[in-house]
This record gives sequence, C-alpha cells and structure tokens, in this order.
Amino acid sequence: MKYLVTSALPYVNNVPHLGNLAGSILPADVYTRYRRLNGDKVIYICGTDEHGTPITISAKNERLSPRLLCDKYHGIQTDLFERFHIKFDNFSRTTRKPHYELTTQFFEKLLANGHIIEKVMTMPYDQKAELFLPDRYVEGTCPHCGYSPARGDQCDGCGKLLLPEELKNIKSTISGETPIFKKTTHWFLDLPKFSDRLKGWLESQTHWRPNVRNFALSWVKHGLKQRAITRDLDWGVPVPLPQAAGKVIYVWFDAPIGYISSTRELYGGDASKADEWWKSKDTQLIHFLGKDNVPFHAIVWPSMLLGVDEGYNLPHYIEGYEYLKFNGKKFSKSLNHGIWLDEAAALYPADYWRYTLISILPQTKDADFSWQEFGKRVNDELNDAIGNFVHRSLTFIQSKFGGKVPEPELDDAAKEMLKSIDATFEEAGKLFEAFDLKGALNSVLRLAKKGNQYFNEQAPWKKDNPTALYVSVQLDAALSVLLSPFIPASSQRLWQTLSQKGSVSSTSWSAPKVAAGTNLQKPRPLFSKINPKEAAERLASLRGKRG
Repeated sequence: MKYLVTSALPYVNNVPHLGNLAGSILPADVYTRYRRLNGDKVIYICGTDEHGTPITISAKNERLSPRLLCDKYHGIQTDLFERFHIKFDNFSRTTRKPHYELTTQFFEKLLANGHIIEKVMTMPYDQKAELFLPDRYVEGTCPHCGYSPARGDQCDGCGKLLLPEELKNIKSTISGETPIFKKTTHWFLDLPKFSDRLKGWLESQTHWRPNVRNFALSWVKHGLKQRAITRDLDWGVPVPLPQAAGKVIYVWFDAPIGYISSTRELYGGDASKADEWWKSKDTQLIHFLGKDNVPFHAIVWPSMLLGVDEGYNLPHYIEGYEYLKFNGKKFSKSLNHGIWLDEAAALYPADYWRYTLISILPQTKDADFSWQEFGKRVNDELNDAIGNFVHRSLTFIQSKFGGKVPEPELDDAAKEMLKSIDATFEEAGKLFEAFDLKGALNSVLRLAKKGNQYFNEQAPWKKDNPTALYVSVQLDAALSVLLSPFIPASSQRLWQTLSQKGSVSSTSWSAPKVAAGTNLQKPRPLFSKINPKEAAERLASLRGKRG
C-alpha cells in the first residue's frame, strides 16, 4: 500500500499561527514521518493557496500587487515550516502555470460532462468597497439555528451549508456595511447530481471519525445545492469561456486541484508519474485539515473527482480537526490574540511547540493552548519524564563506565522492561494506524515514565548496576525512534549521543539495539524548563521591539 498525504493548502495572505500549524500541517508531518519509519511508500504534498478576495484585500493594505504579496508570504511560510521541521515532499503554489492549466482542464471536463451549469444569481455587493462579496466576507445570523456570526457559505453553529442571501442581519466584513444584492452570471457545480454516489461512499467510510463522517453525511441528507464555482474578480484562474470575461474560478474549486498539480510538480511535470499515486488502487489518499474545510473535502472535492471521470482516487481518510484556541478564545490577528509562528520560533525550540501541540491536538473537540499548558507539557513531560531519564542514565554510564555501554546480565526486571519497549512500538503503531496521534504520543510518554520507575527501583547510584544502565540505554534508543515523528531535532541529537549512525528518521519502527561496548558521546540535557509567566512576558517584549 502507498500513502498520498496532504495538508489543506495554507492561505498565503499572512503569517500562520499555532492553530494553523496544529490544524493540518503538523499532524500530517508527524503521520508521514511514522509512515516512513514503518517502511511504507509515502509522499507528503502541500503548497500555498494564493487566490481569492483575501489576497487582493491584503495586497491593497500592504500596497503590493497580489503577485508580490503571494511571493512575499510564500517565502515566509516556506521558511517557517522548515524552522518547525516540516518535511514536505513538495510545497508548491497555486499561482504556477501548470496549476492554472490543470484547473482549466478540470473546469472544461466537468462542463463537457454536464456537471457545470450557467445561472444568473444575486450576490451581495459592498457599495462602499465597490466589490462583490465572496461567501466568507458576509456574516449574519443563521436562519436554521440562530447562531451569529454565521458566514455566507457555512454556519459554524449547526454546520449547515448556506447561501449569503439566507443570512439574517447580513453585513460586509470588509466595510461593516449592509450589502445590496445585484444580479451577476456565474457557473455552478451541480452537486445534487452526485448525492446518491456521495451518500453511498460516505456511508462506507466506517473507519472515519464519527464527527467527520456524520457531519458530511448530514449535508447530503439535508439536500445538496448547486454551488457557484466562479467569482467576479480579477485575481485567480480565469474562467475559460469567452462570455466570462472578468471572472475567475472560485478559490475553493482550484485549491484542492493544487494537490494534484503539486504532485505532478514533484515529478517534474510528469502526469503519468503523479497518476501512479492519484489513480492507483493501491494508494490511500489521506487529507489532514481543519473542520471548516470538511465540506469542501468530503462533498465538493469528491464530486469534482467523480465528475471529471478520469479514474482519480477518492479520499480514503479525511482527518478534520476541531479548533485550537488561545486562552479560551479564537486566534485573531486584528485583536493580536494568539501566537504566530514567527513569534513562536523566536521564543522556544520548535520541538517544544511540536510536542505540546500534538499532546493537546483537537482530534474530537476544541482544545485550548495557554502558557500554563505549555509549561506543563515542556516541564513535566519533556524535561522531567523524558529528558531527565535520558540524562540520568547517560550521565551514570559516563561516571561509572567511562561512557561505554556495559555488559548486562538480564534479570526478570530487565527482561520485563525490554518487553515494554517492544510493546510500546506495537501500541503506538496501532494508534498511528488509527490516526490517534495524541494517543501514540501518550503511549511513548508512559514508557518514559515506566523507565524512570525502573531506574529508581534499580538505584544504580547505590551500587554498580550494569544491567540497569544497559537496559536504560536501550530505552534511550527506543525513545529516540518513538519520539522522532513528534520531536525530530531532539530525537536526532539523542541518536547521535548514543553513537548511532545516520539519521534516526531513516531507521525502522522497531526497537533498536545499542550494543554493549558502544562508546557513547558526552550527554547534554535535551530540554530545559520554561517559566510560563516569563514566556508571556517574552512574547510581549518581542512584540514591543517589533512595534
């Protein structure tokens, strides 16, 4: 089996925040790293989403052209993801020519197959801003559940797909004014044609998380509506029709096609090589994304793939995460509420953030990041449970045996500890297979805590205990491998301290063995404690210096 893993393409009009990282990019990276350790064939595909009204508005605010704005933030995001040790196989852009060509081909094929229809519609128009408002630039009260603010395409309260004209108390999020509705011609994807096939397919996805599967099924059961896939805008993929001058293809239509164009780019533009992943029946297509992207990946995107009728695989698994909040509230750039990746990278090592975000990953419900939570994860778990065990065991070998791994005489306690190592690889592997990344990390943490208990019971500081130190080194090596998907930089440093060759990320998902007689490197602490109050002060100071 092969695995084609994607993250929802990050929008490129700003610097990502911790919620963006936790919502799709980091979990996909962790999962892909596990797959590589497990010996599987896997590629991790992503890229920046560079079209739509938000780009034009941000460009205007920064006094740049949309192209230059995209160039700027694509470079910033590429650098930041590298600093957080995200290992894409390809990180592309939706403004590249091959992507335009492929998006155009999708549109034309769907049109030729009778799945796109032309309609005159009324759309909200902001007279003050002098532009038609995309769905997500109008807000109001949901007509179904009363939630506010509901967006013009979806209600976060009840999850129903909406049209802007259905909202009550509608307003423009750009100017705050009440928009008027004007007639304009657009092209629609005929989603109702796919209802039966989507329903059957979704019902067969019994391995999905219930919150994602049931959410998607509810949209089909409540009745799908034809969905506009063009916009009145001058920035985006032009609609390939002579009568559609001044209109572009909707960003939510062209963005998922970016997964395919990015895969082709990985293979130098060779469509047949990319098709070995996209159309092969021994490939599982796996999407990581936030829950607000579920409708497009579970309804619209599969309909597009079915509609072109070219043999593309439908998603095997869609991981739709809930929201990560900061101190109980949503991240907000306008309110300066949250932590952005450039700030996080300047404050603490990437592995501290990676570990904490996976440990509180919002897999089935919203999660909350706070400095207190960050301190707990770094101090109590990374430093005390994991780092302290590693440093104590290696320091004792330096002082008692000159840094050389001693010969053991395995007793029952030692054998039991070694069995626990093997059992953790098996348990964590099963949790990875079930997409329970948080559970996999917790199983590794439990092993580290069991190692501390074993070390304390054996008490090598009271007497020479070569067997306990030998076993502890085996646990150190196992932790290096087990933790490498989560904290790759720290795992590699531990791997090198154990005098192991190559990269820990290139080894296998099994317990390594550090042979007796191996000369270890001088150990240095892997982690250090943080002060949550000081962390908040450092962030405030950093922002003050930046103005």
